[in-house]
Amino acid sequence: MENANENIGSQSSARNKIVDILTRVDTRQSYTDKLLDREINSYSDEDRALITEVVNGVLRWRFRLDWNLNQLYVGEYDNLIPDVKNNLRASIYQLIYLDRIPAYAILNEAVEIAKSKYNQKTANLVNAILRNFLRQQKKLEYQEMQLGYIERLCVTLSHPAWLIQRWVEQWGVDDTMALCEANNARPRIAIRINHLLLTDENALFVEMEEKGVTYERNTDFPEFIWIDDFSEFRKLDYLRNGQVAVQDVSTGIPVRLLRPQPGERVLDMCAAPGGKSAY
Repeated sequence: MENANENIGSQSSARNKIVDILTRVDTRQSYTDKLLDREINSYSDEDRALITEVVNGVLRWRFRLDWNLNQLYVGEYDNLIPDVKNNLRASIYQLIYLDRIPAYAILNEAVEIAKSKYNQKTANLVNAILRNFLRQQKKLEYQEMQLGYIERLCVTLSHPAWLIQRWVEQWGVDDTMALCEANNARPRIAIRINHLLLTDENALFVEMEEKGVTYERNTDFPEFIWIDDFSEFRKLDYLRNGQVAVQDVSTGIPVRLLRPQPGERVLDMCAAPGGKSAY
């Protein structure tokens, strides 16, 4: 019974943190990556994964989430309190895009968050909107398909209408859709080997295989490795020891193009946090 209660409390804490991070990003108090980096380390692997998935998912699909909420909220949706908006966004994101959490659990948590942050009236509002979404989901999908062409792309692909319009005029519909879909894809986490500190890279691959960490080495930039289950990889010592760094493969391209040579001085005008400079 204690373990069950601890699990419920953990999930509730994780969902509160999701709303907190989204609201702080929304009100420009901080950046997403910094908040995720420094504020969720004390959570379990499962909760860290949930927080990261929902926060990034809401930010990727915000236009579509807000369109759905605009259809369901009676009043000026833009005037809703940021915390309430983000509670609703996070809940609808989970209902649409995640299937491992039961709908009743998502609704219960959303209502409890609204009640704890504000009052019963706000909790009732959140409950009503989410229940209406579940009842009207098919109807909303139909309404989405009836929108004007640019507006439909804006909602379906979750990008601003002005940007969709510009891209369609420049590159056509197919390329615009492909670009938007790429923008919304979950990025693969990559690490870069620091050969100054890790002289035997085979030891890294052997240990990952022993621990069941699946990975893929980039053929063009072999010092970069995609990690499929980062929660397992972070348990190893390589990150803490500085032998590898989390770094997207794309950051290796400008370094390779520049090809700095020994003795040269390079001024990096955008060095924060300095991954390319370290590379």
